[in-house]
Amino acid sequence: LLLIFLVLVGIYLGVCTVTEAAALGALGALFLAALYRTLTWRNLKGALLNTARTTSMLFIIIVAAAAFTQVMVYLQVPARLAELASTQGISPWLILIMSQLLLGVLGCFLDAGSILLVTTPIFAPVMHALGFDLIWFGIICMINMELATLTPPVWLNLFVLKAISPPEISFGDIVRGCTPFMAMHGLTMMLIAVFPQIALWLPNLMKGI
Repeated sequence: LLLIFLVLVGIYLGVCTVTEAAALGALGALFLAALYRTLTWRNLKGALLNTARTTSMLFIIIVAAAAFTQVMVYLQVPARLAELASTQGISPWLILIMSQLLLGVLGCFLDAGSILLVTTPIFAPVMHALGFDLIWFGIICMINMELATLTPPVWLNLFVLKAISPPEISFGDIVRGCTPFMAMHGLTMMLIAVFPQIALWLPNLMKGI
């Protein structure tokens, strides 16, 4: 708990960036493992190998997403979609809802990072052309991606919870316990969509600093 507290305080006080906080968290975890005498060469080797695999996978996704983005820009897909959305009389709110539904469906099968890397270059110009605030849109997308980690068939966060839960707690118990939080995620998205200042008051406040 102390490690989590220090990492979050460092981020929210502006002492370090999110990436730097992650590095500090990893260093703190190594220190605590050594302090509790659970840091062995076998555990360290396994952690480093898993980190290398995950990092390699993410870089492959980033490279592929960057290439995909360049193709989309070259074909003028975002610009054409933005023009189509703004000239065909389609309701901007309908386009927003459809974009979030698409993200929700993709979140059932893919991780959030991959989805955002591929879809943001397409959706962002369209939303900007429709007059939506991109910070507000980004916050809605992130809440949607958080909700996606709780949805079937991947159940990403729920399987993590199952892995760290006592054996007597079944996966069904975890699903039932997370259902209210899924509903709250959906309610939060709707509230932020209807009342954008919920998400924008702090960024607007920081503009004057």
